[in-house]
Amino acid sequence: MVAESAPYWDTSLPVGERVDDLLTHMTLEEKVGQMFHWLVMPGAEDSLSQPNNMMGLESPQDTICTRFISHFALVGSVTDVRQAVRWHNAAQRLARSTRLGIPLTVSSDPRHHFFANLGTAAAAGSLSQWPETLGLAAIRDPATTRRFAEIASQEYRALGIRVALHPQIDLATDYRWSRTNGTFGEDADLTSELVAAYIRGFQGAGPGLSSSSVACMIKHFPGGGALRKGEDSHFHEGRIQEYPGGQFEYHLRPFRAALEAGAAQVMPAYGVPTGLPEYPEVAFGFNKPIVTDLLRGKLGFQGVVVTDFGMITDHIIMGENQQARAWGCEDESRLDRVAKILDAGCDQLGGEICSDLIIELVRSGRVAESRIDASVTRILRDKFLLGLFDNPFLDEEQATQNVGTPEFLAEATAAQRASITVLENATQFLPLSSNSSPSSCKVFLKDFPAEIATARGFTVVGSAKEADLAIVRLQAPYEKRSGAFASTFHAGSLDFSDELLTEVLAICADAPTVVDVYLDRPAVVTPLVGKAAALLGTFGTGPDALMDVLLGAAKPLGKLPFDLPRSMAAVDASLTDKAHDTKDPAFRFGHGLSYP
Repeated sequence: MVAESAPYWDTSLPVGERVDDLLTHMTLEEKVGQMFHWLVMPGAEDSLSQPNNMMGLESPQDTICTRFISHFALVGSVTDVRQAVRWHNAAQRLARSTRLGIPLTVSSDPRHHFFANLGTAAAAGSLSQWPETLGLAAIRDPATTRRFAEIASQEYRALGIRVALHPQIDLATDYRWSRTNGTFGEDADLTSELVAAYIRGFQGAGPGLSSSSVACMIKHFPGGGALRKGEDSHFHEGRIQEYPGGQFEYHLRPFRAALEAGAAQVMPAYGVPTGLPEYPEVAFGFNKPIVTDLLRGKLGFQGVVVTDFGMITDHIIMGENQQARAWGCEDESRLDRVAKILDAGCDQLGGEICSDLIIELVRSGRVAESRIDASVTRILRDKFLLGLFDNPFLDEEQATQNVGTPEFLAEATAAQRASITVLENATQFLPLSSNSSPSSCKVFLKDFPAEIATARGFTVVGSAKEADLAIVRLQAPYEKRSGAFASTFHAGSLDFSDELLTEVLAICADAPTVVDVYLDRPAVVTPLVGKAAALLGTFGTGPDALMDVLLGAAKPLGKLPFDLPRSMAAVDASLTDKAHDTKDPAFRFGHGLSYP
């Protein structure tokens, strides 16, 4: 390893001087290694030498020591804090043993919520579990959003996660979109207000990053929600992004707010803009007028730009071959795709390890080494600002005391309760405590744990006809897609099936029924309106938290973060990019009833 007397190890020097010194020690191969943000699935301490065949990942040891890559997105849930810390420290020791000793930067998709998808979010596991960001939007309180971010940041740092691959501040203006659940909804003003609180909670109140920050990577610039028919841009059929309502600037608005709040990093969207003459019809990560002219030029962003994952190379995901998301450049070679990303102004390639291609571009003269230096300078600056060169290692005991603490769990559960949105409450049926005592109440349950009801004193019965009360929990509808990876994206129709509606309406006819719909997308609830004693919308709420609200031990504060459409015909007829555009919605944005 380069002697620790080298200036870049000197903590008393300004970060700019340390970065400049480190660059003088780096070979081209070592510089290029910094420009890749790869994946890692941690395990036991001795797993660093083992590949992961399910995800198509070579061993971390090979990636770190032979490709000089030091940025990794953490895949999978953390359920054993001690093991996670030991693995992290082993990985950092391996990185420290390399010639330059450059520490690892570990990132993560969201992992504090209920929805989990291998490509977009991880299960909460040992961390505190909060409502989805849609639920934070339903609460509509910047202080709650900031508190969530402060706690999430503390838990991330305890596990060595120093870059949040979020917040996702796309506007969910097409209700069919499978990634609506990761947004703050469809409204630009609400999203802008909450994202500022979110970033300050993760990164800290001061300007710039510090050793107590988790850097936020806002996505998907300049707004990835206006996708044709709501299909997701992870897949070929979802590559087209369109603006029939002329709302490009509306979708950009939350990104302006996030940049003003100091967001450290930016991820461009996969989508291909159409109908915008000033922007070429290639994915935003290939799009120089978007990255260089708009983001860096007009908006003045000086930080790290990371492409969304897998734009160059086909990969194995969940045992299946997935096409590279080189939308608009499908017919170009991998080498030409990389050249276009660099020319666009991106610094780092997400989900790629093809360092040989950048090296070939430089050695052939197509890309100047000074262009590589510009990106590597930005990337290394964040490593230094986060304090990773000074101490990349974790304290195992401290981690166990800072992840999933009773205080954090209590605050997360309180947010779950607050996010519950009461759509209908016929004859003030809720709270239940105002009508009857659980000890005298027989309850029929659908998709609600019996042990939670019995613990509160209810008697659980086998049919609604026997019951004094029914509780029904539903998932917002979706069409399951073929393929292991595609099937994890909730896409397509928002209509409940006739079979399910027949079942639920029969329950409502037999007993006063509370119907709760988990709204990871805006469901068409019209057939349920007026049929249930109470109709709720939730955005990530555990059964205990829901029961607290049903019984009146806590008050629901939620307001809808999007309209609930009256029909799929209204959704199909709406403009993909325009907020609040379905005709005569069943419930409007901001609707939510309170208890008396």
